[in-house]
Amino acid sequence: MKIFIFIACALTIATMAYTADVQNAQKFYTDLTTCANELGLPNEFSLHVVKCMFEKNSLIDEQGAMKKDEILRYFGYMTSDQRQLQRIASCIDHAETRVEENNDQKTLAAIQCSLFKLAILEKQY
Repeated sequence: MKIFIFIACALTIATMAYTADVQNAQKFYTDLTTCANELGLPNEFSLHVVKCMFEKNSLIDEQGAMKKDEILRYFGYMTSDQRQLQRIASCIDHAETRVEENNDQKTLAAIQCSLFKLAILEKQY
């Protein structure tokens, strides 16, 4: 009986986690679509559409700097592939080292570097 209760609890937790991932993925695509429409770029994953989505989800601070940990957590809802998340982290790190550019330019550079990730996600859903 104890084992049955343990398994039931584990399955409940797994279902809750999966539901949260699906909801986050739906929100991700809803935000992208909303931003694309707001910017007059329907069905397009452009730099500015992704930046808009980051802003809507508070993934960029008041100074325009990227919140790396939150961005990685956000993309972590879309994929469990740690290599993809490491590549995004690398893009952000590389962009942050560009001292001659302002935060907006750094953010756009990191998004440009990471756009391949969005193409992969688009194929998954």
